[in-house]
Amino acid sequence: STVLVIDLRTGAVADSVVVGQSANLVGTSTDGRFVLATAFEPSLVAVFDRDFDYTRRTLVLDDHPAGLAITRHRFPPRAYVVGMGRGKVFALEFDPSNFAVVDTILTRAGASFIALTPDESIAYISVGGNRVLAVNLDQGIVQREIPVGSEPLGLDVSPDGRYVLVANSNSDSISLIETDRQWEPRWQELRAKLGVAVEWRFVDSERLPLPDRCADAVTSFSVIEHQPDKRLAMTEMSRVLKPGGRLVISFDICEPAMGMTFPVATVGGEIPI
Repeated sequence: STVLVIDLRTGAVADSVVVGQSANLVGTSTDGRFVLATAFEPSLVAVFDRDFDYTRRTLVLDDHPAGLAITRHRFPPRAYVVGMGRGKVFALEFDPSNFAVVDTILTRAGASFIALTPDESIAYISVGGNRVLAVNLDQGIVQREIPVGSEPLGLDVSPDGRYVLVANSNSDSISLIETDRQWEPRWQELRAKLGVAVEWRFVDSERLPLPDRCADAVTSFSVIEHQPDKRLAMTEMSRVLKPGGRLVISFDICEPAMGMTFPVATVGGEIPI
């Protein structure tokens, strides 16, 4: 992947620099000397020095970059790169002699968008769990969590610093209900790789830890045969569906030795959806 330098006077490509596969974010220092770009896979950040024919320095990150903010008043200028998988924030300084990560702040999984306050002391970062975090950049701590109802897709801060503007996605998040924690690393890996808004919760019964009428769709693949109380399981799936929502259930094998039983239709036993 490349970063294109376009001359706005002519509309022509004046130059291009190679970043790596899946380039996704780009920004410049205030004086325009440094161009910073990230790649999602492999996870890296590269800075190009325009004063020296786009001399490149590259750093490999241990988290997928999903958000970028560059200071305008700090000297030397800093770039904050937000990692999606673990929610790690990388602070980098535009030092021509030593481009390096000078600090890291751990926030929360599913982090993506970032916006700085006018004094550049606080960063607001969207994370999983339908939250926006206020991160104190000088102290390196999360000082506040703000619930926003559903997955935040974009952020900005008003010029006076009084308001945070959140673009809200309403209902494009996924909740995984699981009984076995051995699958959690796999869910984390898939969420980071696909960049989707997924959260998971662990239960020990058929009851779902979700509010009434919150889901547009509920899917259950090869689960119902394992559940002892199938009526309660169906009732719970019906409860969390929005009016007009969709319920999809599948089951395939039945092995009584493993405690499996197939659902049995009974007259008068319908559960309203």
